Amino acid sequence: MECTSLKMPVKVNPYQHQQDAYDFACGLFGLTKAEITSTGCGLLMEMGCGKSLVGLAVMGTLAQSGRIHRALIVCPLSVMGVWKEEMEKYAAYSYSMTLLTGTMAKKREQLANLPEAELQIAVCNYESMWRMEQELADFHAGLIIADEGHRLKDGTSRQSRAMHRLGD
Repeated sequence: MECTSLKMPVKVNPYQHQQDAYDFACGLFGLTKAEITSTGCGLLMEMGCGKSLVGLAVMGTLAQSGRIHRALIVCPLSVMGVWKEEMEKYAAYSYSMTLLTGTMAKKREQLANLPEAELQIAVCNYESMWRMEQELADFHAGLIIADEGHRLKDGTSRQSRAMHRLGD
């Protein structure tokens, strides 16, 4: 398969496996020439191998290419702050990030009043995501990152069904 390599918009030099995963995702999303294209991608890498770095690099490339202006990261509550730290540490592009925290009313208010930016990123936990499904659908995220995606393995759960609808 022929694939052109793009420079990852990150502040560190990636490992080769991270660059390869990034190149693969860019090819799937049509950012580089590739035999196979798709509207989605799964990063099936071992824990600690840099999935978040690859994900934030793909998100930045999609934004810089004008393909997306909004992104949603859904993750466990315990890692929401980690995404903020990772973005601050590694993202080499312009963005605003809002962690949706507090009461449901506060989360809805935060989502409705995101700071203006080239790329607006909302981070929500799985438990709130299905409760805010309509508001998140109205957010029109061009990319959804499901961190700790094994949380969606039961296709009958409310959060799995809501995530599938948001992804459609």
